[in-house]
Amino acid sequence: MSDTEDDLDNVEEIEFFKKSIQSFLKLEEELKVLNGAIKQRRAKKKELCETIMAFIQEKDLDSVNLQGDYSGKQMMCKTSESRSRFLPEDIQGILEDNLNNPDEASKIYKLIVERQKVKKTTNLRISKPPKQKKKTDKIKETINQNEDTTSEQIPEHLQYLYTI
Repeated sequence: MSDTEDDLDNVEEIEFFKKSIQSFLKLEEELKVLNGAIKQRRAKKKELCETIMAFIQEKDLDSVNLQGDYSGKQMMCKTSESRSRFLPEDIQGILEDNLNNPDEASKIYKLIVERQKVKKTTNLRISKPPKQKKKTDKIKETINQNEDTTSEQIPEHLQYLYTI
């Protein structure tokens, strides 16, 4: 390949990359709008759910028969239980409370933690760039870098001007 062909390929790659970023950012904005709409609808659904459940429980109904698109289906209140996950501190506390030997409890806890599965995911995200150093930090750095040479050149009664 010649240099001009390489340059054309490189330009095409860069253009493709730019278009990909633009498409990504457009989709990101669309998702923000859609997620906002979903959030509003979930809030409205939650309010309606609480109203319907209160009515069903107040009237002591087992279920409500639905019509239209939901013909043949029922709406009812369902109570379910779920257990929370154990936190590592909870496990360690239980072991220490129930085993007489704290060293043995610590050993068993370490074994449990070692067997915990770690899930790693990599996502593309948009974030703000890291904050740049403030001017005062830059001034401090400059003073600290030049501290050895400036202490001899600056009279003692003016040293306070160079401390921050």
